[in-house]
Amino acid sequence: MDLAPEVFPFVDLEAGITLIIATEADIASIGPSRKLIELGGWSEAETVEGLRTWRHGSVRMWQLKNKTIFEDYLDHRWHLGTGEAVREVIFMSRHVAASTRPAFTVHPIGVPHLGPNEVPPAGGKAGRVSPPCTRVGSWFRLLKRLAAERGFTPEFEVTLEATHHGPYLEAPTMFVEIGSTEEHWGRVDAAELIAELFWQGLGLGGGPDLGSWSSDDQGQPVLLGLGGGHYTPRHGDVARHDGVWLGHLLSGYSLPMTDPADGTKVLAKRGEPSTLGTASSNGPTDKKLPQSSTSENGVSTSTRGRNSAEQSGADAPVEEAAHSAPDLFESAVREAFRATRRAFPGGMVLAHIDLKSMKAWQRGKLTEFLEEEGIRTGTPKDFPRQVEVGSNRSR
Repeated sequence: MDLAPEVFPFVDLEAGITLIIATEADIASIGPSRKLIELGGWSEAETVEGLRTWRHGSVRMWQLKNKTIFEDYLDHRWHLGTGEAVREVIFMSRHVAASTRPAFTVHPIGVPHLGPNEVPPAGGKAGRVSPPCTRVGSWFRLLKRLAAERGFTPEFEVTLEATHHGPYLEAPTMFVEIGSTEEHWGRVDAAELIAELFWQGLGLGGGPDLGSWSSDDQGQPVLLGLGGGHYTPRHGDVARHDGVWLGHLLSGYSLPMTDPADGTKVLAKRGEPSTLGTASSNGPTDKKLPQSSTSENGVSTSTRGRNSAEQSGADAPVEEAAHSAPDLFESAVREAFRATRRAFPGGMVLAHIDLKSMKAWQRGKLTEFLEEEGIRTGTPKDFPRQVEVGSNRSR
């Protein structure tokens, strides 16, 4: 559906409804959605586009039939069908990784690293990202706590993922996923865990709402992650601390640069360890490069720049295809910064750079660009450092 976004004014982030998206095409989506309904308080509502919907207070659930990564403008389509403004969209989905390691993941969406003439193979709009849902950080921490309490760890990894794949929406959006094989997607206990995450995270049981940004939060630091592997271990190390707000997370493959020495186009990433296959997502212990991972029916998360060096685990920059536009990292960072600032009005967006994942010239190029753009950088000490195990604070 080709909708002109300018027709729809941006929704006040303190108003509107929360829209949960599930699909019958994905057992890791339909399973948790059914378990969430079973927790109570839901009533079935009128269909939208001929598809079933449910409501619970200011939360709505829309059950699709097809893969979700190509369903652009679901927020606007809901508004057209119901008259309700959408403040945020949260997807239930499956996650696939070549490692086959069981995992629960949370991440923003978009494909900012693709050039204007490229067709995104995993949905979305080339060079664009959806605003990140403000709940990414708080739900990541809640998910870690729930997984530990229910005995999923260390069997399951709980990790962030970098911004990737579609669809494209104008409302703040995030994906919550179960990985990484069919054996895990259909597990009843995993579905129950994700349902509990939504139940507690949205305050459906009467508890506090977790991760909603309000005017009272203006001035708070918001982390914009730049660089590193797909599972963003160094950004995740900061995010595990209570009170940290997370914006977009751009992995190295979303930061293609041109080497000033020879004009070679490379990704701003070296041998970054993957957190999948390790005991913790808070820091790397596995010396292998990230496994090729996918979300939503097996679509690759890294749509560009995979070569034999990365697949073999070699500690070397990944060369970009010759047709890539030079320094696409600049437009990628601008887009991610713009969308993060839009999701967190009044927030202090700070670029947190995974310096160890880059060569010196890449670090220099990125920091020079950030200075030119007036984008402030931050170190871990610029974000809250207190860990509150079992905390139910709204952040």
